[in-house]
Amino acid sequence: MALSKFLDTLDGGMMKFLKAYEPYKIREMMKEYFGDIDIGTEIVHISEALDRYSAKDIKSSVNIPDFNKSTVDGYALMSSDTRGASESMPVFLDVSGEVLMGTEAETEVVENTCVYVPTGGMLPKGADAVVMIEYTEKLDEETVAVNMAMHPGENIIYIGEDISVDDVIVKKGRKITAFDTGALSAIGVSEISVFKKPRTVIISSGDEIRRPEEDIKPGEVRDINSFVVGALIEKYGGEVIHKTIVDDDEGSLYNEVEKWIDRADIVIVSGGSSAGIKDVTAEVLDSFGKPGLFVHGAAVKPGKPTIMSCARDTALIGLPGHPGSSSIIFTIFGKELFKILLEKEDAIESFVEAELTYSLAGAPGKETYVMGTLENRDGKYLFNPLIKKSAAISQLSRSEGYVVIKSGTEGINKGNTVRVYTE
Repeated sequence: MALSKFLDTLDGGMMKFLKAYEPYKIREMMKEYFGDIDIGTEIVHISEALDRYSAKDIKSSVNIPDFNKSTVDGYALMSSDTRGASESMPVFLDVSGEVLMGTEAETEVVENTCVYVPTGGMLPKGADAVVMIEYTEKLDEETVAVNMAMHPGENIIYIGEDISVDDVIVKKGRKITAFDTGALSAIGVSEISVFKKPRTVIISSGDEIRRPEEDIKPGEVRDINSFVVGALIEKYGGEVIHKTIVDDDEGSLYNEVEKWIDRADIVIVSGGSSAGIKDVTAEVLDSFGKPGLFVHGAAVKPGKPTIMSCARDTALIGLPGHPGSSSIIFTIFGKELFKILLEKEDAIESFVEAELTYSLAGAPGKETYVMGTLENRDGKYLFNPLIKKSAAISQLSRSEGYVVIKSGTEGINKGNTVRVYTE
C-alpha cells in the first residue's frame, strides 16, 4: 500500500484496544501467525557454529568408538584368569606384548597371558577385561602379579557404546554448545546447517527521542529501548540489521516500516502503541496486508499496549515506550518469537527460589511482572522487589530477575517462597 493510500484510510480517530489476551493465549497466536515465517538456513563450519541453532537433526554415520578400547592404563587379560585373585593371593600372568596409542593391537591374549594397554588404546583380541595398573605388581619384564578379580567387560568401552550409527547427535532447534562441536568433530562432521539469524529492525518512535550521543533539551529523552531490545535480540539468537528513530507521525513511521519490511524477518517499533492521540503504530502495522494485526493489548502489567501483526513474511511488533514495560514485554514475548522462528527445542527455565521481602499486590485480570534484586543471606536467597513506576530506568540495570503474579491472584505475601526468573 502506498503512503498516500494509507493516509487516506485514517479517519482521524484512534484505534481502540482489541481484547487484552492473557500471555498464554498470545503465545498460541504467535505460533499460528509467525510459525510459517521462513528465515532461511545456511551452512557453517563447526568452528563458527557456537550458539547457532541447528536446522535439522544431525545423525552419526559411524560408531564411536569404532574399536573396543581400554578406559584405563593397565593390562588386558581374560577375566577368567583372575578368578579369586586378591592382595594376599594374587595370580601371575605372562606379559606377552604392549599396545601403543594410535596403533592396532597385534598380539592376541591367550590363557594366563596379558598385554599392556594405555587409556584409549585398542583392546587386543582374546581379552575381555583390563585391570588397572594400580592393582598389579610388575615382578620382571615378563611377569605381573594381579591382585584383583576382574569381571567381563570391566574397564572396556565397546564399539558403538558411546555413539552408534544413526544416533541423533544434535537435534533440530538445538543451540550448539562447545561440547556439541566436539561430538560433531568426533563423528567426522565439519559443517552443519543452521538457521540464519533472524534479521531484525528496531524503530524508536517519538518526537522526544534522541540518540545517546546527542545533547537533550527539556522534554527530550535519550533512546533506551533500542539498546535494551537490541541486546536481547542478540541474546535470543537474532541480529539487528538497522536501528533508527522516527517522529510520531503516520507518514514517517509508515515509510520506515515499508523500507525494511521485505528485507527483515522482524520489524519492531518501540513507542506509539498505547491509545494516545499521536500513537499510530497499530494503524501502520496493520496496513501492510494479511493476516495483519492480531494483538493490540496484553493482559500484562506493565505492558498492556502490546502490538503484534504479520505481513509479507515478516513479524511486526509494537512495544510500549516505557523502558521497564518494553523490557518486560520483550523478555516475555521476544523470547517466544525467537523460539518459534528458530524452532528452538524446549529449554529448562532459569530460576531460583527465594523468600519475598515485601508483600506484592496483583492486578485484576492481568499477569503482573515485578523486577527485583537477589540477596544471599546465610545460604538462603531473598528477593527484594524494585517497586517503582513502569517508566523507572534504574530498574533495568539493578534488576537481577523478576517474579510473576498470575492473573486472578490477589498478590503474594511477604515471607512466601517465590520463583525468581533470571533469564
